[in-house]
Amino acid sequence: MNILASRETNGRRPCRTSRVSEPVPHGATEAEPLPLEDVAREVSLSRRQIERLFAEYLKTTPWQHCLTLRLQKAKQLLEMTNMPVIGVAVACGYVSSSHFSKSFKDHFQILPSAARMAATSPSSRSAA
Repeated sequence: MNILASRETNGRRPCRTSRVSEPVPHGATEAEPLPLEDVAREVSLSRRQIERLFAEYLKTTPWQHCLTLRLQKAKQLLEMTNMPVIGVAVACGYVSSSHFSKSFKDHFQILPSAARMAATSPSSRSAA
């Protein structure tokens, strides 16, 4: 669901967010998302309005949401590819494998290498 585009107006002037669901502008990637100011300008909202919408609908900040998406993508790459951990880290925007490993462990409570082993173990395949 697009949180910005689905906002109710409650008698106020409609929120101009129809562009939120458009494709991501050239140059933005999961590893290097657009700065929040650029997103705000694209959807004709202020940075603070976007922060409030994230807090209201997702119970998080835009930065934390972006971090979560990057880590979910990293987990998917670890589980579904044979990319080295450092390759996954770089693909998801990290410049050091140690920072990536710490962020991954803080989020998933497991090291990236252990997540890969768990995903490739025979018992995990039979459970799927």
